Amino acid sequence: MSYENTIYPLQDKVLAALEKSGTPFYLTGGTALSRFYFNHRYSDDLDFFVNDDAKFHDYLNSAFTAIKHAGVEFSVKMNDDRFARIIAEGDLKVEFVNDIPFYLGEPVKIKDAPFSRIDNLMNILANKITAFKDRDEVKDIVDIREIANSINPDWKLIFEAAGSKAAGVFPPLIAEKMERFNPDLIETAKWIKRPAADVFAADIQRIIKEMLKVE
Repeated sequence: MSYENTIYPLQDKVLAALEKSGTPFYLTGGTALSRFYFNHRYSDDLDFFVNDDAKFHDYLNSAFTAIKHAGVEFSVKMNDDRFARIIAEGDLKVEFVNDIPFYLGEPVKIKDAPFSRIDNLMNILANKITAFKDRDEVKDIVDIREIANSINPDWKLIFEAAGSKAAGVFPPLIAEKMERFNPDLIETAKWIKRPAADVFAADIQRIIKEMLKVE
């Protein structure tokens, strides 16, 4: 299945529908990074968040109505107090999350994007660090590297933010996981712009050293 001919147009259709819905959801995660910042890898899912909002289910209803009016067929797979998942056109996973109150920075508007509330890089990085603590997915380390190469992050601030989102997120723990990560798995990422293996490895070592400077 072609991303450019199938997945991306469907993503754009859902994003345009959410834009018209008037809801405060912002797009975060790997698709926000790949579509609107770096174009470094393919990403399938759409992740829409709000932060501890009592009107979450009102927003969900508005979002579902807007998606339906856009002519997108979908089925609701989960709809809980703080989380919902739909599958659009049988292929596209779209998730809605009522996240914890803490949010680092503000959503941003990116020129020519079909959606005006895109998560900022610092908050995405804090979320990626938090996720990497509890899972071993290649997309997380790929995205951590991509963001770190782009913005030279304030790692102290990033780990403070990550610690506000989840317990036990410390620089030595994340650095150790990155050090132990199997480099062969990097080949399994859905690359658009694949870096040379030695360049990727050198970047990871530099990031580890920067993390370990945090006191």
